[in-house]
Amino acid sequence: MKTAKVKGQGLEWCSFHSTPIGNAEVHWSQDRIRSVRIQVVDVETRAFDLSDRQERLTTEVQHAFDLFFEAKPNPIPWELLDLDGRTEFQHRVLFGCFQIPLGETRSYQELAQIAGSPLAARAVGSVMSSNKIPLFIPCHRVLGSGKSFGGYSARGGLETKRWLLDRESRS
Repeated sequence: MKTAKVKGQGLEWCSFHSTPIGNAEVHWSQDRIRSVRIQVVDVETRAFDLSDRQERLTTEVQHAFDLFFEAKPNPIPWELLDLDGRTEFQHRVLFGCFQIPLGETRSYQELAQIAGSPLAARAVGSVMSSNKIPLFIPCHRVLGSGKSFGGYSARGGLETKRWLLDRESRS
């Protein structure tokens, strides 16, 4: 397993993890993941003594990244994701996306139906484009009508989305 770097202490902190598509910066709010940003450059960090809780969570997330890029199912529990400030509709859409199995895709329309709003495909696209926890909420698995790739707001855009889907389809 790769080791992670950490900066910050207390309730708000970040951990940094190496992945095949760039360095993942995971923002934490206490014990829950608030956001994941994929970056190209290394971020300068200071060494902090990790609490047992931070050590456990950082190790759990690095393990999850390792499994993700080995095209294995996501071990991160839904409860670990911080979706505070999201509407009920956004929660339903993100949860529907979270449940898309490895190697499968859904359309914006299908995800709207899963979320209980079958006429809200465009609104689903908006929720996907504002997903702050890519990879763990796998918005790259959501496609436009006719299986078009639509968009992808994480680093690398559509090239990264194609790479992720290709890798998952071979699992």
